[in-house]
Amino acid sequence: MIELVKHCPTPEATTQLAADIAPYLLPGDVIGLQGYFGAGKSHFARSLIRALGSKQKHMPSPTFTLIQTYDDTRMPVAHTDFYRLAAPDEADELNLEPFFKHGVAIVEWPENAEHVMPKDTLWIHLDDDGAGRRVTLKGEGWDKRFGLFATECRRASTEKGRMNFLEEITGKRGQLVTPVSEDASFRSYWRVRAEEGTRILMDAPPPIEDLPRFVELGKFLESIGVHSPHVYNVDAKKGYAMIEDMGKYTFFDAMAKGADMKTLYEKAVDVLIHIANNTRGPVPTLSRNDFLAGASVFTDWYMPITNGHATHTADRQQFRDIMGSFYETVMAVPHTTMLSDYHSQNLMLLGKPKDVTEGSSKPTTLENIADVGVLDFQDARVGPVTYDLASLLFDVRFDVPDDMHDELIDRLLDGLDEKIDRKKFMTAMNLFQIQNLLRIAGVFARLAFRDGKKHYLDYMPRLWAHYDKLIDRTPEAAPLVKFMNKKTCCSRELKAV
Repeated sequence: MIELVKHCPTPEATTQLAADIAPYLLPGDVIGLQGYFGAGKSHFARSLIRALGSKQKHMPSPTFTLIQTYDDTRMPVAHTDFYRLAAPDEADELNLEPFFKHGVAIVEWPENAEHVMPKDTLWIHLDDDGAGRRVTLKGEGWDKRFGLFATECRRASTEKGRMNFLEEITGKRGQLVTPVSEDASFRSYWRVRAEEGTRILMDAPPPIEDLPRFVELGKFLESIGVHSPHVYNVDAKKGYAMIEDMGKYTFFDAMAKGADMKTLYEKAVDVLIHIANNTRGPVPTLSRNDFLAGASVFTDWYMPITNGHATHTADRQQFRDIMGSFYETVMAVPHTTMLSDYHSQNLMLLGKPKDVTEGSSKPTTLENIADVGVLDFQDARVGPVTYDLASLLFDVRFDVPDDMHDELIDRLLDGLDEKIDRKKFMTAMNLFQIQNLLRIAGVFARLAFRDGKKHYLDYMPRLWAHYDKLIDRTPEAAPLVKFMNKKTCCSRELKAV
């Protein structure tokens, strides 16, 4: 567990630290503020509430009322003070459960009723270090989030670090390294010229990125005959790997160069068939909590940004109940190792686009997938065979023709060893993809308004078009339609708060 220590020489610096933390808070987070009288606990709490979006000029102290609540924030917030509790059990009467589940609870003097504080509480201790405030943060499961807002908690991504890694594995200095790409994560990729040809240096700084998981899953995919990037060298502690260079043509790029879409997508489906008909990967099964956590990104990011205030706890619970009712249907199909980010920009064509012409696809065999490379599988789970296919068909970057949808669905169903009724498959796929599109809407909102990556908003019109199409085809989604039509739900126009 990382213990993060920050020196704040002025009240403004303390305010800035709260502002740095706020974008990474999630519903269910509990913050315990510790320190002597006058240490700055209330100042920090108010700074955090304002950083979460509150515009209130006057924020009363909870010293006498014990609790103050806010809903003009990204999430509902409870600011509580346990100092005047006559007994620890009095904390149980404050009705904090909705905030522990759907919002953020900020607790001053938490040691006076420590039994109500969850084990994953973020503990923040403030004291005077003679030249300002010394703020110490620690919490179980917080290491990755510390890395997101505190650069000292993650390995810096630098040219020197990459060059040192190259020298360690090759014994040579000053090799030619050129950038290849970055993605929505903190990973970056660099092409290196080596004696054996070109290779890719993967820069995945811990604790934000989990390089050992990538290596383990890559080995699994290779073991069952799926072409994932071979790992030649790895420094898991520092977060560097030298991996196979799969060339420059993603499926997306290959189609732009004239490769036939149907032929490429048949190959992509055949990869899914091959994975489904093999042993499951070393990953957990998609749980109900996983499913609900993915869906809740919509209520926790998209809805507050469009509405300008926190999603009401009742609305958030209703949405989770609706999604929970979908879960059993979604899971009632054959399972596979879901790669979870399966689309045209994470699939590599290992050959030349001009060779992928209409009708050049072969029957569903290993030979047909020999020239397909698979990227970005770190979030893999064991789960429904519908998911990766739906991600491929309902791409937010471009449209896949409807007639191709039917052909590719039939191809998958015909190729699976475990058979399933087509209607049951379609219902499960549609419900899962509806959930996934709403999750993506929340992710895009977060990327745009927390991380400044506003180009993702360009995909929103197509995302909503996919959503509408699936809703029209899926009567089982009626409860969601009713929820989305509520005035308290959201607009399809994103605006900053």
